[in-house]
Amino acid sequence: MLPAMRRRVTLTALSLAAIAAIGLVDQASGPDYGFSLFYMLVVAYAAWFLGRWPGVLCSLAGAGMWLFADVATHQTTPIVASVWNGFTRLVMFLVIAVLLDRVRVSSERLREVDKEREEFLAVLERELPGPVEGLAALTDRLGRTNGAPDAALVDEIRRRVADLRFLAREFVSLGDLQHRRITLERSEVDAGELVRGAVAGIEGRDRIVFTLPTEPVRLSADAHRLRLAIAGVVRSALQHSTDYVTIAVDTDAAEMSFDVTDRGRVAIAPGAVGAYPIAGERGTPRAAVMVDRVRGLQLARLIVQAHGGSLVVEGHGPRLGSTVRIRIPH
Repeated sequence: MLPAMRRRVTLTALSLAAIAAIGLVDQASGPDYGFSLFYMLVVAYAAWFLGRWPGVLCSLAGAGMWLFADVATHQTTPIVASVWNGFTRLVMFLVIAVLLDRVRVSSERLREVDKEREEFLAVLERELPGPVEGLAALTDRLGRTNGAPDAALVDEIRRRVADLRFLAREFVSLGDLQHRRITLERSEVDAGELVRGAVAGIEGRDRIVFTLPTEPVRLSADAHRLRLAIAGVVRSALQHSTDYVTIAVDTDAAEMSFDVTDRGRVAIAPGAVGAYPIAGERGTPRAAVMVDRVRGLQLARLIVQAHGGSLVVEGHGPRLGSTVRIRIPH
């Protein structure tokens, strides 16, 4: 049994034991004292901290124990009246349990939405200036071109414009983050061509070492979005690496993998994406580097997750760098 599930079962059992203890005290105190509030507190605790079904279970147990104590202490009261009163308390407990569970789920969902908004805003703050400045530089170069413009230059401008269009559309659709989904336009793409296209316009690409399949490997993906994600990971690795950056592409029956390994001075800790700055490191040089690296991977993580894949980071230790692993299911 998983630790979280074991903890939940243990706390549910303790809640039921508390209800049983309240019932015994209720019975021993006689008919003059009401204990419905104490049953209700246990039900509220179970519903808020443990979930709907533990709350429902505690509601049933609380109503049952109240009925048992009421029958034992009100021997002159008709059993039908006691059953009816017990039923009304059961309904009251169930309503409290269900409502508290729904409030808890809604509040957790709102926290997730707020977190996603903050991540998107951080991504836009970091990623938006790059295509704009690059497009301006390319436009200046195009203006200095004599005669027909260079085809490679025009292709690069189109790529920058596509990046800008993607970021602008995601910014406009920020209000739709409740869906936590980036709109994809899937097609069959070759993994090797995807990687080569991703690094084509990156400064410092002469420091990139490729390990690509010898045969074409196809996968169904949004070529532009995934190219943007890989380019972001590679650009971040080049920015912080003291040596070469390695890109390895591999595949099996279930998924396609893209591994980007750097030799950075400060290695990203596993699970660090979205976790920095951590307590105790705010304001330190290491924290500044980590925040910059993590923000450089946020857009890639969102795009990869939209494909149903995962982006994980494996830190190799100080001065040994890190490996960013992208997994995309076939």
